Amino acid sequence: MIFYVIGIILTSLMLWLVPLSAFLASKGLVILLVAGYCAIYLLFIYKKPLKFIRSHFSYPLLVTLFILLFTFLYFIFLKQQISVLIAGKIIIVFLLPLLVLLFAKSKPGEFHGLDLLVFLMVFISLESRFVSLPLVYEKNILSFDGIFMAFVLFVLFIYLGYRKIEMGYQLDLTKKMAYVTVMLTILLLSIEITLGTRLHFLTFVGWNVNLKDIFVLGIFFFFHAALVEEIFFRGLIYNYMSQFLKKFNFALPLLFNTILFGVTHLNNGGFPMLLLSTLAGFFYCLTYIITGNIFCAAFIHTATNLCWRLFFVIN
Repeated sequence: MIFYVIGIILTSLMLWLVPLSAFLASKGLVILLVAGYCAIYLLFIYKKPLKFIRSHFSYPLLVTLFILLFTFLYFIFLKQQISVLIAGKIIIVFLLPLLVLLFAKSKPGEFHGLDLLVFLMVFISLESRFVSLPLVYEKNILSFDGIFMAFVLFVLFIYLGYRKIEMGYQLDLTKKMAYVTVMLTILLLSIEITLGTRLHFLTFVGWNVNLKDIFVLGIFFFFHAALVEEIFFRGLIYNYMSQFLKKFNFALPLLFNTILFGVTHLNNGGFPMLLLSTLAGFFYCLTYIITGNIFCAAFIHTATNLCWRLFFVIN
């Protein structure tokens, strides 16, 4: 919980440092709305209100209503009209996970086969921005999407809060975890930079970066890019496959996870991006398998994104 509060504070500070031109509405209102989205999730994982809510209300229905309320506040802040198409997409995005949650019963800490439908919806949303309504947009730097953020928080609620899926979402890091993560990060960056420059895909642009850029991109990549993707690809997809393919140990889930992660980046740069992303996906998943901690995987993911964005340009 402390980590999540820190995340809200750092996100608000990061957004405050982003240029005013990147905001599609009042800067102050957008920051309040983002903090509101995060507070919804925080409310439903805090033990005391959680106990009261579960004993008096329909837990899935209530969290859905809370998120939809903030989603429609999004339109009020931006003074946009909701088209029938957009409203329909929003309903689909939230309805499918909720139906799976209510009808695909499973033991706490276990996946149900139908959870694959939820993963498919997340995948479609990640790749196509099924409901793309940004709050903040700065070209080639960052993009905050209000509806997508609410959807991600909702999926997190389902699997971490309601299903109680264990994906290494703890901060009790050991020296071994830290050592493994740092060593794999150094190894991955060495290979990626060598391959990327040899393929003339990456071009070094120098070391002229400032602390503000590092902070803004670091917070954005960790909390709102790397952590989201790691929870999906490693926390959900890898653990899902590991549960249903136990006889293969970690080998087949690792292979499938690596290929899937690489393929999702194919449209961002052709074969070189496919190669480098597949390699990165292998190291991210390997880090997660060895450490058993989603934050370690998010760290190596963030470090890779930061290195590419701060010191290289993609040709």
